[in-house]
Amino acid sequence: MGNEASVQAQAARADELALMQALLNGDLQAIQALLKQNPSLVYAHSKAGENLWHFAAQGGDAQVLKAVAAAVEGALAGQKKQDKLKGRINHEFNKVNQAVNQAISSAVPLPAAIAIPMSTDIGINAKTMDGTTPLMAAVKAGKPEAVAELLAAGADARRGDSSGATAVHHAAWQGQAACLAGAAAAWAAAGGAGGSRRQLGAQAG
Repeated sequence: MGNEASVQAQAARADELALMQALLNGDLQAIQALLKQNPSLVYAHSKAGENLWHFAAQGGDAQVLKAVAAAVEGALAGQKKQDKLKGRINHEFNKVNQAVNQAISSAVPLPAAIAIPMSTDIGINAKTMDGTTPLMAAVKAGKPEAVAELLAAGADARRGDSSGATAVHHAAWQGQAACLAGAAAAWAAAGGAGGSRRQLGAQAG
């Protein structure tokens, strides 16, 4: 049993690595095939905390980003259904638990609810260990089309990394004019332009 589990884990990791590489390469056909074969790959993460959005952002292919958006949307919809089901199960479980505790006061109380594990963050604004968002990853890779696609899909240009720097800052520091234009416009639309100018000025000084 132990060897079988190990083999399965290795195979799953191999699929995750294949998907990450396909995202970086913009191989839409391989991405779709891998996700169709194993939908749970939508939760794949690197050791640094990069999710599918991060890899697709670095690859810079707009169609790949759309495919990731569709996969994530499907996974979140499935999670929502599961959460509703778990909620109903918890409700019924708690009623039974309460009845048992009332009937047998000397018994050891049963758990108050069924534990529901937290889901891995597959969101478009998820951060890596150093606070990098997919939008920042696209900026650092110099992929303006990916920046535009991420912003259209709901990426937040105001999010900062572990040092407080946003995608706007990274674009400015790296001289990514096309990326800077998109990120700065999104920042301004969200009401963050003033803070961006102050921080950029401080860095420049």
